[in-house]
Amino acid sequence: KKTEVEKVAHLLLEKETITHDDIIDLIGPRPFVNEAYQEYVSKKHLKKKEEDVEEAEEEVEEDEEIEEQSSVGGPGGLTPGLAFKV
Repeated sequence: KKTEVEKVAHLLLEKETITHDDIIDLIGPRPFVNEAYQEYVSKKHLKKKEEDVEEAEEEVEEDEEIEEQSSVGGPGGLTPGLAFKV
């Protein structure tokens, strides 16, 4: 057990934040199977992926809105150079 704790400590010094997958890669799977725990971990992992996808989609939509505004001439539809011509 001491070697496993040392492995985790070294990984924490390198990465500062580790995941469940990092632990499994480092010291192997849990010695017993707990389905509720596996379900929680997998749901949490899937939820994070879904949130990342939603954030990326929102950023794309914001970029598209900015491009539309700049191609139309900005807010109000006026081109800056023509707004003050007399």
